[in-house]
Amino acid sequence: AAGCQPHSGREIVAAGTGSTSLNFLDGETGALIADRLSEYGLPDKMVAHLDPRQERLFFFVAHSWLSCSSTVWAWAADELERPQRLYCDSVEPMGRLTSGWDTCAVRDFWLGPWITDGAAQLITLRHGAVNQLTAYDLESARPCWDVGIGGAPVGMAVVIGDAATARVHVADEYGWWTIFAGSGKQVGAKRVAQRLTGVHAEATGEVFLWHRELLLRGTAEGIDRRYKLNAQPLGWCQLGEQRGLLGVDGNRLFLQEV
Repeated sequence: AAGCQPHSGREIVAAGTGSTSLNFLDGETGALIADRLSEYGLPDKMVAHLDPRQERLFFFVAHSWLSCSSTVWAWAADELERPQRLYCDSVEPMGRLTSGWDTCAVRDFWLGPWITDGAAQLITLRHGAVNQLTAYDLESARPCWDVGIGGAPVGMAVVIGDAATARVHVADEYGWWTIFAGSGKQVGAKRVAQRLTGVHAEATGEVFLWHRELLLRGTAEGIDRRYKLNAQPLGWCQLGEQRGLLGVDGNRLFLQEV
């Protein structure tokens, strides 16, 4: 992840290296600014976020591989001695330890204001000993709601909207597609394939789900189109007006347009 400090204009890059290192680098020279031990494995989920109120650059960091912790850490680029905030608590832990050793990991997380006129939140999808979707207040790190999830979640997509239309779509390894409202209430669930590996959702109501061989398109009412894939999916991609699922076959990249 990379970002620019608002006052100095300095570019900083955060990267997980080796097996347990979190490095912060100068974006122009590549010089090492700080090397921090990541206690629970390789930090491979990272997002750079500019806090407009504090005018500070933050790096949000988590581990997607099953490990000892599903905490999301928020590091301030101007104070790298220790994380500024930890997102680990739950309203209802559902048996998950919140001390850092919960035998879970973070499949995905998303942050920002996603409900009209609401405060910015961090949405975390955990998997492991406990599968759980949790919304946190971004500034205080206090949990707003939790919901338990069955199966084996592999990805999520957040749709920004008002209190009635904001949604979180969760894809499950065994083909289930589950939809949650902005309050955490489940509003839909259906099995659409034998397996799934990813999900993307648009504000228009379109939802795309995929696995190794197939890309599915639909809305909350159901799947209405299927595309055969000839490349290993890498993730959703938007290139100007072109959009679709980016994939790789050998040394070639493909974009399955929709």
